[in-house]
Amino acid sequence: MSFLRTGLYIGLLASVPLRAVDFQRDVRPVLAAHCFKCHGPDEKTRKAKLRLDIRPELDLFDEILSRIDHSDFDELMPPPAAKKPLSVAQKKMLRAWVKAGAIYTEHWAFIPPKRPVVPKVKQANWPRNNLDYFTLRQLESEDRAPSPKADRYRLIRRLSLDLIGIPPSPEEVRKFVNNQQP
Repeated sequence: MSFLRTGLYIGLLASVPLRAVDFQRDVRPVLAAHCFKCHGPDEKTRKAKLRLDIRPELDLFDEILSRIDHSDFDELMPPPAAKKPLSVAQKKMLRAWVKAGAIYTEHWAFIPPKRPVVPKVKQANWPRNNLDYFTLRQLESEDRAPSPKADRYRLIRRLSLDLIGIPPSPEEVRKFVNNQQP
C-alpha cells in the first residue's frame, strides 16, 4: 500500500509545473561554480576564448549543451580533472534554460530604478509626499482611513521608542512639545 501512495505522490509531483528558470537565481550560480574559472572574466585563468560570464552568442548554446554530456572525456565540460561535475539536476536546468530561449537577465544592482506612477487617491488632501499616496491607496483598498495626526506628546514617544528603543526623558518631551517648528 505504501508503494501505491509513494507512486501516486511522485506522479503528482511530476505533474506540478516547475517555476521558470531564471538566469541570476538558477543559471549564474552553476556557471560561477563550475565554469567561470576557465570561461570567466579573469584573463590569467581563462583557458578558452569562450566567456560565460557575459552573454554568449546564441549559436554557442548547442555546443555548450553537447559538451556537458559528451562521451569523450577530452570534450566533456567541466573537464573531469576539475573534479566539479555537474549534477543531473544542474544539467536538466541548463537545458531547460536554453530551451526557453536562454534569457539573460541583468543582476538587479545594474538595473536602474524606475520611478513608479503615483496612484490616484480619493482623499487627495491627506498625502504630504509621494510615499503617502501609496500608503493611502493601500488603506483605501482595504476600506480603511489614515490615523489622525498625533499630538506632539505622542509623536515624541513614538519617535523615541522606534528610533532608540526607550521612552524619552521628561526634559526631551518638554523641549519637543514646546518646539513649534514642523
